[in-house]
Amino acid sequence: MPVIKLTARGVDALPIPPAGRVEYFDATLPGFYLRVSSSGVKTYGVFYRADGRLSRHTIGRTPPLELAKARGFADNLLSKVKLGANPQAEKIAARRAIAFGELAARFIAARRANLATSTVTEYERILVRYLSPIEKVVAAKLRRPDVRELLEDLAESSGPVQSNRVFQFVRAVCRWAVREDYLPTSPVEAMQRPRKESSRERVLTDDEVRALWLATTKEPAGIRALVRSLILLGQRRGETMTMRWQDVDLDAKIPVWTIPGAQRKGGRVHAVPLSPTMKQILSSRQRKGEYVFGDVPVWNVLRWWTPLRERALRGAGSAESYTMHDIRRTVRTGLARLGVASETAERVIGHKLAGLQAVYNVYDSLTEKAAALTAWDAHVAQAVAKKPKAKKKPAKVVPLQRRAAR
Repeated sequence: MPVIKLTARGVDALPIPPAGRVEYFDATLPGFYLRVSSSGVKTYGVFYRADGRLSRHTIGRTPPLELAKARGFADNLLSKVKLGANPQAEKIAARRAIAFGELAARFIAARRANLATSTVTEYERILVRYLSPIEKVVAAKLRRPDVRELLEDLAESSGPVQSNRVFQFVRAVCRWAVREDYLPTSPVEAMQRPRKESSRERVLTDDEVRALWLATTKEPAGIRALVRSLILLGQRRGETMTMRWQDVDLDAKIPVWTIPGAQRKGGRVHAVPLSPTMKQILSSRQRKGEYVFGDVPVWNVLRWWTPLRERALRGAGSAESYTMHDIRRTVRTGLARLGVASETAERVIGHKLAGLQAVYNVYDSLTEKAAALTAWDAHVAQAVAKKPKAKKKPAKVVPLQRRAAR
């Protein structure tokens, strides 16, 4: 902790430590210092004692910050401390005065680089669509009853699954906020999920797959290609919608779509072989922009998916509805029906494997996955080509004529 007289010329000449960092304290202004790190970064700061506690305030890096301005800032701050101010407490109070909506937005911005694109999109959707009752509440004043009321209303209006997803998002925001000193404690830490979820088991029949495939013929080319890709590949909706041309190789020995880890749930790279029909679909698409399905309104999926699904349900004579995720389950179940090994089927849809296989086995099972999806491709084609069963006409009833009484 050397003490020297800091000068503009001397600051430039200070040596870079081989490791760690060294703090040079100014002989003319006690508490003011320059920290030099092994990376070559030089940062001004000031130590002070307020309310019996020693605190540090980082002023800024040089360059561009000049020594005279940094020393002036430190002198001004120390003068305020002598008059009873506590800059660190004021800084924390200012951070904790923001509304929960702004806090949630900062959380998304801070975590964006480490989250899959689909997760970021879902977080942004939750923030815009579901958090309006609490978005203007000061984050530090948010209470558990406020959150519980929001979640109960959502469970009634949007269903238990959506209510649970909103709870998970709010909990993640609050945990991050505690770590970053936006909140002293999390108001939802001890809360449980508002509703119990039961796993879905809906699987489309071959007739329903056929009806959905044929129903897309009346849709724009982008929607038709997207829905048929979901049927043929069994990948997640968000990952398929954000398929990029740079990740597709149609000329490889085994045509493949490589989904980057940043685009996937769990952050793992996933190689998806493209079946013959899938290759035809992609080959027929015009390469406009970065995304394969850039012409599909992905921000308003329900506007086109709901009427498409209803038309397909009527075509198959089905009474029970289904979701896009049920298509993914249908593919996984269909692979099992076709005799595909369980491990290969799990690899096809991108489920995480145990141990080192999850890290190193990205392309080594491509042949097996390609064979599985080619078999599924043929099965879908057969189902689509199959003529629907003719509806039985009700038997014609001929009324009996009474014989005339003799």
